[in-house]
Amino acid sequence: MPSNHDVFISHSSSDKIIADAVCAKLEASHIRCWVAPRDIIPGETWAGSIFNAITNCKVMIMILSGNANSSKHVIREVEIAVKQNVVIVPFRTESIEPSPDLAYFLGATHWLDAMTPPLEARIQDLISCIDGFLNLNRKSKRNQSNIILLSKEISPESVDPPKSPVRSTSEPVSQPKPALSAREEQTSPAKLADPPYLKYDLERAESGQVVEMRKMGRRYESGDGVPKDMSKAIMWYRRSAERGYEYGMCDLANCYAQGKGVPQDTNMALMWYQKAADSVFSWQAGAEALANWYAKGGDGLTQDLAQAVKWYKKIAERGYPSDIYQVAECYAKGGIGLPRDLKEAKAWYQRAAEKGHKVSQDRLKDLY
Repeated sequence: MPSNHDVFISHSSSDKIIADAVCAKLEASHIRCWVAPRDIIPGETWAGSIFNAITNCKVMIMILSGNANSSKHVIREVEIAVKQNVVIVPFRTESIEPSPDLAYFLGATHWLDAMTPPLEARIQDLISCIDGFLNLNRKSKRNQSNIILLSKEISPESVDPPKSPVRSTSEPVSQPKPALSAREEQTSPAKLADPPYLKYDLERAESGQVVEMRKMGRRYESGDGVPKDMSKAIMWYRRSAERGYEYGMCDLANCYAQGKGVPQDTNMALMWYQKAADSVFSWQAGAEALANWYAKGGDGLTQDLAQAVKWYKKIAERGYPSDIYQVAECYAKGGIGLPRDLKEAKAWYQRAAEKGHKVSQDRLKDLY
């Protein structure tokens, strides 16, 4: 069976929000992903789909968390990857050690930590690591070690696959870097005339895959491999949004807010942002868009800091320091819909500062 993906994302269902965020960022960088339940083909068994997807991937990313430790499905997926000699990259989101079952299969594997905020930067580190693997995979056979040795002292950009199953993380990495990264190669002028994955994206979009529907919308909006055409961009955004994909909803909302390809309509924009923010999984995209829009106003929307704080607080409950900081900023400055409250601002700055947010730490010094 030919492989239509580069990366398999193994995760507990309780970590779906993080897995979706990782998937979205990787695919935005033209790294094809397989993730359940999105890519389970109707009519196939769950177990068979998982097995085939792992067998045909080049790298497995495992979201390492307390939920993963207790997930029998994650343990089985890692076991399959080990048996199939698939490179495994643990992406640790909590301060925990692998369970005995996972540790048995991972051996001396080191993980890439995602605990130091912001999460977006840690995902970018992950992308750099995967990017290097995929470049090297094109030049090497697949019988290399199935475990990536990632030292905390070695940056993701400099890590190369080990040539043997056991390798000290203190050894220097001597593998020369490729001339171009995967993303640079894909976006070079020679490639733009026939961009990679365009046929893949179109086929999946036409088969009903919401991620690729949104990607086709972005291609038509930016002219990535196709002529710019906002009417077609809107068509694909709408298809993705109507099938429940939160990022497609946000793109469609943005078009209505700015009048791109459709008449400017603030109410329609708010409706689609609200739908995204009320979703079960990747609701942060809609919530953050609403928060930012209410905080600044414009595009037909009156500034309303009370509404901005409401949405920033919803995201802040998940511990994201950048959104905790935004709550503090709203209270510190005050404005339409929200009186200035320095006591409340200090409390929120303190929360963000404790998570390592430098600007919040500086703001606290100014307030005391």
